Amino acid sequence: ESSFRSMVTHTASELTNLNIQIHGYYIVHGHAHTPEQLQHLQTAWRDMQPEHGQRRFTATFFEQIHRFQSYMWYRYILLDFDAAREHAYEWVNLFYLHPQMRFKDPDLFMRGLYYLLVFLLFSEREQAYRQYLLDFDAFLKEASDNFNPNSQHIAFVYNNLAWLNYYFLKKDYQGGLAKVEQVKKELANHRDAMDPHRLMLFHYKFAYLAFRLSQYDRALEELKQLLLYRQHILRKEMDLNARLLQVLCLLANSDYDVADARLTSLNRSLGKTNEATPTQRLSLRLIRDLIKAPAKERATVVHYYERPFRRLTPSGQEKKANLYLDVWGWVRQQYLPQGITT
Repeated sequence: ESSFRSMVTHTASELTNLNIQIHGYYIVHGHAHTPEQLQHLQTAWRDMQPEHGQRRFTATFFEQIHRFQSYMWYRYILLDFDAAREHAYEWVNLFYLHPQMRFKDPDLFMRGLYYLLVFLLFSEREQAYRQYLLDFDAFLKEASDNFNPNSQHIAFVYNNLAWLNYYFLKKDYQGGLAKVEQVKKELANHRDAMDPHRLMLFHYKFAYLAFRLSQYDRALEELKQLLLYRQHILRKEMDLNARLLQVLCLLANSDYDVADARLTSLNRSLGKTNEATPTQRLSLRLIRDLIKAPAKERATVVHYYERPFRRLTPSGQEKKANLYLDVWGWVRQQYLPQGITT
């Protein structure tokens, strides 16, 4: 019995380390796009595997959770959102099978719910998203009175990011902006405890919701805070989207000289990264041509880009970036006469 307990403890530690290592790999390397990156990831993943790999005995609750987390991150790095979503389902469903564990480790349960919601967002499963979001709310109503300060903070961050994403998913920008006002009232109480990347996520979502409601000055104000601290943005795709969004706001405000200068800087950045999507690169060309074109010729420019945008094959990376910034959709709405679609 004592040797079995020792094995369980050792295995739990190994699986915790596996989860930490693969999550750390994502933070350092991001998604695997190229054959070289895929090979590097697969080699690293093999090297991370626990020694007990082939041993067979009943896994404990936390061993299973750490395994699900690890595989979720691995699949996410591969941009295999469907497989990542299934591992997130396993993570959350284990808590449903053992409901008392939700109260013993609420932080781990809330993290699982949040990541499941993220992958439901990526696959645009609105009905399932709403179901799990309401489950999140119901859990907070039932359990939050007993949360310690750290759990209260985690609940604030993940639940509010999940609600903002829900408005993105529904394209209910007016509802989203109303949620922003509610979040901002509490944000000051959490700002000091929040990691910078999460804070940047909030500001980006605030900016995009304002942008979609044609509140361009408000969007620029939110982006100012984000872009001032760009070194805290964890992923390059978010940095590129934020800078593209800034240029679109300047274009909408007819601030063409500043928009052109920002676009030139952004173009240099795109030349230095392999994380930019084809849609982002094509969007850059489109915006450049719109800035240069006289107002009466912009509809013609948009029509010219119809075929190149339709030819794009939506990869996982593309879908992820487009959810948070639909350049083509906004441009069509902005510059094509009402009733004319491409």
